[in-house]
Amino acid sequence: MPGNGYLFVYETLLAKIKRRELTPGMQLDSEVELARQLSVSRMTVRKALVRLEEEGHIFRRSGIGTFVKAPTPLEAAGRRLEIGIEASLEGNPRPFSLKILAEAQQACAR
Repeated sequence: MPGNGYLFVYETLLAKIKRRELTPGMQLDSEVELARQLSVSRMTVRKALVRLEEEGHIFRRSGIGTFVKAPTPLEAAGRRLEIGIEASLEGNPRPFSLKILAEAQQACAR
């Protein structure tokens, strides 16, 4: 077994997801099959899959299988979404609208 078994499995699967060899919605092989392919124990595979699930790379359905999760739009873009708001107090200001926009900007900043 190369190096730390579960990290080997974790890094192998994560690399395949990032290289798009495993695409969103694709079902992974069973734990037993992955263990056989990677020459590790089933428990080692399970530990790696738990970490991948906790990090949001995969999702599991009991009795059905393990699937690659689609990245969120922000993860797919690989950048942070920034919203700019301009408000002019000249003329006829709309305080309620400005309050809503300010709250939306603060929410997006978090």
